[in-house]
Amino acid sequence: MLSDDRQMIETPISDETVFRGALIDVSHMQVRLPNGRTALREIVHHKGAAAIVPVDDEEYVYLVRQHRVVNDMLTWEIPAGKLDTADEDPLHCAVRELREETGLKAEHMEKLSHIVTTSLPTLRTKRLTLRPVRMSDAADLYEYSKDPEVARHVLWDAHTSIHQTRSYLRFLIRQYRAGQPSTFVIVWNENRKAIGTIGFMWVQQENRSAEVGYSLSRAYWNRGIMTEALQAVLQFGFDTLNLNRIEAQHESDNPASGRVMEKAGMRHEGRLRQRVYNKGRYADVELYAILRQDLRFSAR
Repeated sequence: MLSDDRQMIETPISDETVFRGALIDVSHMQVRLPNGRTALREIVHHKGAAAIVPVDDEEYVYLVRQHRVVNDMLTWEIPAGKLDTADEDPLHCAVRELREETGLKAEHMEKLSHIVTTSLPTLRTKRLTLRPVRMSDAADLYEYSKDPEVARHVLWDAHTSIHQTRSYLRFLIRQYRAGQPSTFVIVWNENRKAIGTIGFMWVQQENRSAEVGYSLSRAYWNRGIMTEALQAVLQFGFDTLNLNRIEAQHESDNPASGRVMEKAGMRHEGRLRQRVYNKGRYADVELYAILRQDLRFSAR
């Protein structure tokens, strides 16, 4: 992050839920502006929704006619409705709305798209801000990505120029634009410096599963930072992406990463022998995972 960019950042002071409704919740976030003044941000939280495009054997599309009081108009729409709970399967919601609004029952269903209003939100913990990357993060990320010790146990090589870092950031931004859950940059709130990344290596919507990976500047090791970030991303995966299982792996000769996973509530499921070829040798990896039910149990 460039020094000029740091002067544009708003710092959260407090976050309070002021309204809980059937469809939305609203929170008031007090922030400190770069000039030292404070301001109020009104944030809307929604459980999510599902929509379905009903097509019959003759390729006719069924629509419903509804009055929308907000704009005082009658509109033609595809059947749609909100999720009853944040963890409801959108497929079940779509089936329900089709039946309730048209009386129809689908013989075959095909997923057309998964839309997230922003591919990645901003997550906040006690010490960290996790947000989508920006091109202005290049200098901070290159500072630690060029460290061979940081790159030792990950599948990418230490960066030899800032151009590599910028290329990586452009790749992540393309993923955002495609609506794909991807990687957060980890910002240390104390100095607003980008000190690492964490995010999803892959997401399988049909199985509601994903794998998470991360890296962190060596200057910030051994402070519990990655555990704090991982817990936030796991919560995001279950609550927002509606996942049921999230995996993580680390090379067997990197036990410190395993301790991070365990502290975040993940369980060791076994060793995969010579699972990866990395830095000129085959390496065993340890497989960890957490289920939605595990997270609920640990929160009790």
